[in-house]
Amino acid sequence: MVRVKEYAFNESTPSLLKDDAVNSDWPVVYVISNDSEAYVGETISATHRMKQHWDNPHTPERRKLKKVDIISDDSFNKSATLDIESSLIDLMSADKRFNSLQNENGGVYYHRYSKMGNYAKDSDLFQELWNKLKKKDLVKHEIVDLTNSNLFKYSPYKALTEDQCFTRDQIFHDIAEAMSQNKPLTCFVQGSAGTGKTILAIYLLKQLVTTRTDDYEDDDSVPDYLLDLKKIQGLKPHGSLKVGYVVAMTSLRTSIKEVFSQIKGLKASMVIGPAEAAKQHYDVLIVDEAHRLKQRNGLGADIGSFDETNRKLGFDINTGNQLDWIVKQSEVQILFYDAEQSVKPSDVPKEHFDRLFFKDGSVHYSLESQMRCLGGNDYIRYVKDIFENRSPERLSFNQYAFRLYHHIDHFCDDMLKEETDNGLCRIVAGYAWDWHTKNEKDTVDPAAVHDIELEGRPFVWNQKAQGWVSSISGKRIVEEVGCIHTIQGYDLNVCGVIVGSEISYDPIQHSITIDPSRYRDPKGKINSDPAQIKDYILHIYETLCTRGIKGTFLYVCDPELRAYLSRYIDWAD
Repeated sequence: MVRVKEYAFNESTPSLLKDDAVNSDWPVVYVISNDSEAYVGETISATHRMKQHWDNPHTPERRKLKKVDIISDDSFNKSATLDIESSLIDLMSADKRFNSLQNENGGVYYHRYSKMGNYAKDSDLFQELWNKLKKKDLVKHEIVDLTNSNLFKYSPYKALTEDQCFTRDQIFHDIAEAMSQNKPLTCFVQGSAGTGKTILAIYLLKQLVTTRTDDYEDDDSVPDYLLDLKKIQGLKPHGSLKVGYVVAMTSLRTSIKEVFSQIKGLKASMVIGPAEAAKQHYDVLIVDEAHRLKQRNGLGADIGSFDETNRKLGFDINTGNQLDWIVKQSEVQILFYDAEQSVKPSDVPKEHFDRLFFKDGSVHYSLESQMRCLGGNDYIRYVKDIFENRSPERLSFNQYAFRLYHHIDHFCDDMLKEETDNGLCRIVAGYAWDWHTKNEKDTVDPAAVHDIELEGRPFVWNQKAQGWVSSISGKRIVEEVGCIHTIQGYDLNVCGVIVGSEISYDPIQHSITIDPSRYRDPKGKINSDPAQIKDYILHIYETLCTRGIKGTFLYVCDPELRAYLSRYIDWAD
């Protein structure tokens, strides 16, 4: 049974703990707190660690805390306490019971160990612990509500995977070397959907702007990446390093701004669009979803301001693009990039990234570990193979629900059940229907006016361009359908995907085909040939099918495509 024992936190705390054998020489987790702040940690000696906290001259804020709760269990080992510590920091930073956590996030390394499932966030032990912390007023929300929140999903307190840690170490080393030689640097971080690009991007930003490396001495106990960060801050003293976090997509940018406004050391103003980045010079620009940076193609009403920015920066108005702006306006660019998530003609083409990729002064890293999808990398590859007609061997996924539906009512009923059980389940679709309700001012009743009708069942496109994922609930989740521009960059528990009639299957040619006339995105095919349009549409569906953490449900309009997909996906009915 997990135990939580409270002590006063002061100079006498080590003496109080000394007589307790568990606290003296057994791995434990602890929470030091007052009414407004907390610090979460783990140790193999609570007595020694509390003395360190109280006596450390570099952390005077720790003495503002008033009590410490020691969390122990006879089954704990070092790996278990590291895992629980990481989970508590992650969840408590989103819980907001405390105004702030004093933890400096060094990035806990995610590692596998024996019986790790016993200590995971969804384990009985961790739920028992959480309930006890709740009774002690150390936390206030349910775990499921926190894990569905943007504040949790975009938290900088995530445990890092092995390849994320390696990439972090290399990036800080390369930045330190480039800055010390006064050379520009472009860092490409490539990874498919769900490999934790956004997690690492936000983590890097927080490290650059909040970590106090002057607390560390240059000795063997200090991680190399902190020594490199200290070198960077020596060249750019703490507080003077100008860093921006660039997000091209308005909806995702708004969500991350809201999160940053609630995290100690971060500010909403750090999250900017490409046009804002073009207005001043930065030491470092971190670009999330870089494949969505824009070129001068299909911009509509935005083309005037786009041309003006190109003129001000000295680029040809016809060829300059937002990638050019980012490179010119920063000494270091960290580009998080996945070419296969480029979904429209206004996206900067892959060849522009390729030219920069192979240029002197560019370095490259790769993220491989699947962090979102419980189907793992096998599922991600399987989806791509199916939509790109590669005849993969049929697979099934024990931990991931991949289902195909005959009837829209059954599809919606199952989505509503998943929403009730898990939350954060949404229906999305390819852009195969006109958006008649786009200019409606109030929430539209699909029975009165709608955009989509399937088997007599009406739907409307998402009624909000920004924050749609978190703005709907209940029955509304089976009345509103999100498009690619609303959902890209977000995680869902289960993603219900409606595959429109713009994509079909030719049983004679044994190939997936596209009908551009049925693709209704007004800016989705400007100055694009049929092959390019097909690529965009395939990328859209591959992206939609990789949004779900626990599952993807498919309803397919074209009967031939439905029959083709049934070779690879189990029927739900």
